[in-house]
Amino acid sequence: MSSKPVKVPRFEQVKSPDFKSIYATGVFGGVDPNEGRIVFYVDHLEPRIREDPPGAMETEKVVRELLVEVHMSPQQFKSIAQWATDHISNLEQQIGKLPGPLEKTERKAPPTIT
Repeated sequence: MSSKPVKVPRFEQVKSPDFKSIYATGVFGGVDPNEGRIVFYVDHLEPRIREDPPGAMETEKVVRELLVEVHMSPQQFKSIAQWATDHISNLEQQIGKLPGPLEKTERKAPPTIT
Protein backbone atom coordinates (compact mmCIF):
# COMPACT_ATOMS: atom_id res chain seq x y z
CA MET A 1 0.00 0.00 0.00
CA SER A 2 1.62 3.27 -1.06
CA SER A 3 0.69 6.60 0.40
CA LYS A 4 0.24 9.70 -1.70
CA PRO A 5 2.22 12.79 -0.79
CA VAL A 6 0.14 15.30 1.11
CA LYS A 7 -0.28 18.57 -0.72
CA VAL A 8 0.11 21.48 1.69
CA PRO A 9 -2.37 24.26 0.95
CA ARG A 10 -1.18 27.81 0.35
CA PHE A 11 -1.88 30.18 3.23
CA GLU A 12 -3.17 33.70 2.76
CA GLN A 13 -3.40 36.33 5.46
CA VAL A 14 -6.31 38.74 5.52
CA LYS A 15 -7.46 41.17 8.20
CA SER A 16 -11.00 40.97 9.48
CA PRO A 17 -13.06 44.16 9.06
CA ASP A 18 -13.11 44.18 12.89
CA PHE A 19 -9.30 43.96 13.18
CA LYS A 20 -7.69 46.61 15.37
CA SER A 21 -4.38 47.18 17.07
CA ILE A 22 -4.55 48.01 20.78
CA TYR A 23 -2.12 48.92 23.54
CA ALA A 24 -2.68 47.08 26.81
CA THR A 25 -1.22 47.80 30.22
CA GLY A 26 -2.31 44.46 31.62
CA VAL A 27 -4.07 41.18 31.20
CA PHE A 28 -6.03 38.72 33.31
CA GLY A 29 -7.83 35.49 32.67
CA GLY A 30 -7.26 31.81 33.11
CA VAL A 31 -7.75 28.34 31.77
CA ASP A 32 -9.91 25.39 32.76
CA PRO A 33 -10.52 22.01 31.08
CA ASN A 34 -13.03 23.61 28.69
CA GLU A 35 -11.44 26.87 27.58
CA GLY A 36 -8.84 29.57 28.12
CA ARG A 37 -9.72 33.25 28.47
CA ILE A 38 -7.52 36.33 28.27
CA VAL A 39 -8.86 39.84 28.93
CA PHE A 40 -6.65 42.75 27.89
CA TYR A 41 -7.07 46.10 29.64
CA VAL A 42 -5.58 49.57 29.85
CA ASP A 43 -5.41 51.68 33.00
CA HIS A 44 -6.20 55.40 32.81
CA LEU A 45 -5.28 57.83 35.58
CA GLU A 46 -7.98 60.32 36.50
CA PRO A 47 -6.38 63.26 38.27
CA ARG A 48 -7.96 65.97 40.33
CA ILE A 49 -6.68 69.48 40.76
CA ARG A 50 -5.68 70.36 44.30
CA GLU A 51 -6.20 73.72 45.88
CA ASP A 52 -2.98 73.64 47.91
CA PRO A 53 -0.70 74.38 46.20
CA PRO A 54 -3.01 75.91 43.59
CA GLY A 55 -3.07 73.95 40.33
CA ALA A 56 -1.24 70.90 41.69
CA MET A 57 -2.64 67.58 40.57
CA GLU A 58 -2.95 64.21 42.26
CA THR A 59 -4.34 60.89 41.13
CA GLU A 60 -7.90 60.62 42.33
CA LYS A 61 -8.59 57.21 40.83
CA VAL A 62 -7.49 54.68 38.24
CA VAL A 63 -10.05 53.58 35.67
CA ARG A 64 -9.41 50.10 34.25
CA GLU A 65 -10.90 49.87 30.75
CA LEU A 66 -11.46 46.31 29.50
CA LEU A 67 -10.52 46.26 25.80
CA VAL A 68 -11.01 42.74 24.48
CA GLU A 69 -11.67 39.23 25.76
CA VAL A 70 -10.22 36.31 23.82
CA HIS A 71 -11.54 32.74 24.25
CA MET A 72 -9.65 29.66 23.05
CA SER A 73 -9.09 25.96 23.69
CA PRO A 74 -6.82 24.95 26.58
CA GLN A 75 -4.36 23.61 23.98
CA GLN A 76 -4.21 26.98 22.20
CA PHE A 77 -3.83 28.74 25.57
CA LYS A 78 -0.79 26.55 26.27
CA SER A 79 0.56 27.17 22.76
CA ILE A 80 0.33 30.96 23.25
CA ALA A 81 2.06 30.68 26.64
CA GLN A 82 4.94 28.77 25.02
CA TRP A 83 5.09 31.25 22.12
CA ALA A 84 5.34 34.19 24.54
CA THR A 85 7.97 32.42 26.67
CA ASP A 86 10.08 31.69 23.58
CA HIS A 87 9.93 35.34 22.49
CA ILE A 88 10.95 36.58 25.96
CA SER A 89 13.85 34.10 26.06
CA ASN A 90 15.08 35.30 22.67
CA LEU A 91 14.84 38.96 23.73
CA GLU A 92 16.65 38.31 27.03
CA GLN A 93 19.50 36.64 25.13
CA GLN A 94 19.92 39.93 23.27
CA ILE A 95 19.43 42.53 26.01
CA GLY A 96 19.68 40.71 29.35
CA LYS A 97 17.10 39.64 31.89
CA LEU A 98 13.87 41.63 31.88
CA PRO A 99 12.54 42.48 35.32
CA GLY A 100 9.35 40.80 36.41
CA PRO A 101 6.42 42.89 37.59
CA LEU A 102 7.82 43.28 41.11
CA GLU A 103 11.58 43.23 40.52
CA LYS A 104 14.21 45.58 39.12
CA THR A 105 17.29 44.49 37.19
CA GLU A 106 19.92 46.19 35.07
CA ARG A 107 19.54 45.58 31.34
CA LYS A 108 22.38 45.34 28.86
CA ALA A 109 22.48 48.00 26.17
CA PRO A 110 20.96 46.83 22.90
CA PRO A 111 23.45 45.55 20.36
CA THR A 112 24.88 48.20 18.08
CA ILE A 113 24.53 47.90 14.33
CA THR A 114 27.75 48.48 12.45
